[in-house]
Amino acid sequence: MVYITQIMEEVASAGRVVALAGGEIAFDGTPAELFSNQQLLEDIGLEPPLPVRLAAGLSARGYQTSTAVTLSELVRSIFA
Repeated sequence: MVYITQIMEEVASAGRVVALAGGEIAFDGTPAELFSNQQLLEDIGLEPPLPVRLAAGLSARGYQTSTAVTLSELVRSIFA
């Protein structure tokens, strides 16, 4: 199934992501790979979903979190 969206919370639940920029494939991989590459996200004008931003903020403050891309993954990593 091919699903096209610009809503990053929806992208987070995909098995595979293909991101386009300027009509070219800029990325092909998993949501975790995409959202862990901040420079690529900036280059192609995407903002990571809220759980990814929350995990980064917690990590910057010394809390251990996994590379969660969905809210349920973030909650599991906090309370694990």
